[in-house]
Amino acid sequence: MSGEGFGLRIEVGATGGALLINVAGELDMATADRLVAAVSDLPTGQGPIVVDLRQVSFLDSSGMRALLEVSERAVGVGRSMGLLQPSTAVTRLLDLVGLRSRFTEIADAEPATLARLGISR
Repeated sequence: MSGEGFGLRIEVGATGGALLINVAGELDMATADRLVAAVSDLPTGQGPIVVDLRQVSFLDSSGMRALLEVSERAVGVGRSMGLLQPSTAVTRLLDLVGLRSRFTEIADAEPATLARLGISR
C-alpha cells in the first residue's frame, strides 16, 4: 500500500514480523488522517507496528495527534509500536510538548530490536 500527495508519502509493508509504515514529508493538518487510515484495519496481535519517521521534514499538532492515535489503535488490538529513528522535526515537537517518552524509539528494524517491541523470530 502506498499513498502520496499533499507533501506526504506513506508506504506500508512488513519486516521481520512487524508492520512497517514508512512516512516521508510533512505530517500536518492536511496529511495526518492518511497516517491514521494506514492502520485502520489492524488485525489483532500480529506483531509490532514500526513507524519509520526518518524522512519526516515537518510535524505539527495534527501529525502528533495522528501518532498518538496510531499508538492507541495498536494497543487496542494487542500490538506494540515503535518509532524508527524519528527525525529532528519529530523529536523537537515531541520534546516541546513532553510526549517523547510516550513512544518507544528504535534504531533499526532488526530482529533483536523488534524483540524489544514484543516480537521474536
